Amino acid sequence: AAGVSTTLTWGGTGTILAVAQDGLNYYAANATGIYKGPLTGATSGTSIFTHPTAVGTVTNVALGWVKQRLIAGINNYIFE
Repeated sequence: AAGVSTTLTWGGTGTILAVAQDGLNYYAANATGIYKGPLTGATSGTSIFTHPTAVGTVTNVALGWVKQRLIAGINNYIFE
């Protein structure tokens, strides 16, 4: 915020594979799911999506906030 580093408790464990934000919230993805929390860091992030078993072992994630929607590319699948 304003060029200052801020520590956030994002809610998950392990490596963060992708991050996106919508101006108010951040979205962080790891190998098990996607977590959402406020950019202010006022509260910890919480899980909003668990990767389905159909995608297999998650190694690649791309997140984007587009037209009021969170789009997630997980391995070779797309989710809205």
